[in-house]
Amino acid sequence: MNKFDVEKAERLRAKYTPDWELVKGTMLQKSYVFDDYDSVLDFFQAMKPAQVKLDHFADFAFFYNELLVRITTKDVGGLTELDYKLARQMDKNYPQGDSK
Repeated sequence: MNKFDVEKAERLRAKYTPDWELVKGTMLQKSYVFDDYDSVLDFFQAMKPAQVKLDHFADFAFFYNELLVRITTKDVGGLTELDYKLARQMDKNYPQGDSK
């Protein structure tokens, strides 16, 4: 899979994942906010099938009512099509429609 240069990564981010942040030109990052810790865990677990299907896995940091997600393709050291697919799937599965 081909790694996107920073300019292309930003264009794709703006078009397909505008609520995500491009970090260091190599990863997408977003925080999802929930009502409580159980909701954070439910969302995390609900994302397992999408990650397994894509054979592509995000990094997560858990807080009481917030889940920080970072996505990158570690094999190439940057962003690929898989990262954007996973980010969009997460946005579709987010139950509350509000994130930061």
